[in-house]
Amino acid sequence: MKIGNEEYLIKPLSKRTLDIEMVILMFMVYVTVYLWVFEYISWPIFYIVFHFFYMRFFMGNHERFHSIKSKNWPRLFEIFSEYFALAVTPWDEPYDSIRTKHFIHHATHVRGKKPTQEILQNPHSIYEAGGFWRSLFFCLFFEEAQLIIDIFNKNITKSRWIRLMIYLPLQILFIYNFGWGKYLGVFIAVRLLSSGGWLFFSWFSHTVSYKFGYIKQLKHGKLILFLMGVLNGKYVRDGFFRHASHHAWPSVPPDKLYLLDEAVLRNPDSMPEMIPSTDKIAVN
Repeated sequence: MKIGNEEYLIKPLSKRTLDIEMVILMFMVYVTVYLWVFEYISWPIFYIVFHFFYMRFFMGNHERFHSIKSKNWPRLFEIFSEYFALAVTPWDEPYDSIRTKHFIHHATHVRGKKPTQEILQNPHSIYEAGGFWRSLFFCLFFEEAQLIIDIFNKNITKSRWIRLMIYLPLQILFIYNFGWGKYLGVFIAVRLLSSGGWLFFSWFSHTVSYKFGYIKQLKHGKLILFLMGVLNGKYVRDGFFRHASHHAWPSVPPDKLYLLDEAVLRNPDSMPEMIPSTDKIAVN
């Protein structure tokens, strides 16, 4: 890629590596859940530790969408790594369905093009349009919103049914063995983190911070990045405030986005035009 007179050749992240990373993180999520279930830790401690691992998994999955498959694991392990999750409702959306919608989202956030807010055509736009409170509502009920959109689109994928058959019996067994109180404790933790993730990485990123050099406008920017890294992991630290650069060059790893973000500031004539989302919403 070329920005002004500067040229960059940056290799995407490896899906093979990210598959392993996501399996390890999700294993630690399960360890954390059962430490709380068997009352080795209190719920507040559980939530803090859960946040540490789950948010890294949440954002790592996003990086996996944009990774390169130069070398693959055996398909059985790759399927396992994509299905291995903490599903708290029978209709939790599987990896491949979220990935497909994310690519549609990227197809609508391109240089010089106003993002579409037609939610049946671009399901993830439901988290961006309609203002803060409407976005917050749909982020809180993100699983239900996406299921309803899929029903309207007649797009209930085979992987959704497979996920249902795998995780519904596990959810029933969990409630039978540990009770509704423990289930709700896990459910609340997952919904708080995931809905917060969708709100900040969809609504905030595409309406408030969707411009080049945003981090440079924040006071104590380095401290903010440090705290974001401690709380949410390296992918959030490196990419959260550089979302315009991510959409301009989606295959570039988060830890390299700063190179491009700073390059466009040095070469404003070569800056890609990224148009932020609006508060309007449409259902077509």
